[in-house]
Amino acid sequence: KGVLCFVSLKETVLENGTLAFDTWTSVDTPMYRQFWLFDVQNPDDVLSQGAKPVLVQKGPYTYR
Repeated sequence: KGVLCFVSLKETVLENGTLAFDTWTSVDTPMYRQFWLFDVQNPDDVLSQGAKPVLVQKGPYTYR
């Protein structure tokens, strides 16, 4: 889980030299990338009691 998350985050960074950046800048048509984030409303209960997380969806955040 931790390794997969790290690899996913590493591959989505839009920074010169990354696969995401190279793909982003090499196409002739405009590309858009959208992200949705989930805000955990009860992190203390989740961590201390194993409660089911209460999530609020944020986004989409769109980048061109």
